Amino acid sequence: MAELDTPSIDHAANRVDLGAHDRGAGGGAKETSSAAGVTSRDAAGSAAIDRISHGPAAEYRTLPQLLDGTVDQLHAFSGDQADWPTRLPTDAGHGRSLWLLLELLQREPSLLAGCGKMKVSALLAAGVPGAHVLPMLRYAKAVTRAYDTVELEQTPDPMRAIWSGLALQKLETAIGGGILKLICRGGGFDQLLDSKLVDAFIDYVRVVKPLLTAENGAEISSFALLHEETGHKPSKFVGRVKHVRNHHHFTAVALEKLAQNETDT
Repeated sequence: MAELDTPSIDHAANRVDLGAHDRGAGGGAKETSSAAGVTSRDAAGSAAIDRISHGPAAEYRTLPQLLDGTVDQLHAFSGDQADWPTRLPTDAGHGRSLWLLLELLQREPSLLAGCGKMKVSALLAAGVPGAHVLPMLRYAKAVTRAYDTVELEQTPDPMRAIWSGLALQKLETAIGGGILKLICRGGGFDQLLDSKLVDAFIDYVRVVKPLLTAENGAEISSFALLHEETGHKPSKFVGRVKHVRNHHHFTAVALEKLAQNETDT
């Protein structure tokens, strides 16, 4: 990460006259001289310029404090105290990991929006930066609405974010982000994730080829019910019920009757 240059200030050229309020009736300013030949007015002016130019000094935080804080706090601290990385080890361990994480946040702004509430130590332990960067990026872009897919909410749990990213990749490939965005409103995506039905739903869509249009999460909840009623075999009526496209809109009992009717005719 490139070091930030601190602007230098020519105090002599930009001296602030703070002695005006202390002038006597004759208009002369009261000054006291130091051994170095600098007046008290010069010193006060320099201090005022420092306060105006730099603002209050940021409170320094130790490595354990940074690891225990959130990603939002780490990002804010790195901006307030630009020289803090010079005090950390950068060859290995958590010091280098913080460097890499901040570089990643700079390259991918959506990560900050998606991961801001996560604890830094938990994010590093989950493999970000590292093996799980790509699913985390997919999750973060869904949070920021960066592309047409499920509109996710921010979570403080790194592993749930990674699972969400992995599930999105599978579902978008099989169904498409636009359709997925439509049918997962109303908690549909969370139901698939929490019930571990992502792969089963993908298999059902590929085999049955249903028409998915409901925008209130009903497509997912109906599928979950059929999945349970059929003993985890929601595609079992393919070939037996030929005139129904959306099997998950019917109960397993109703589908059995339809299958029997088609056999009898």
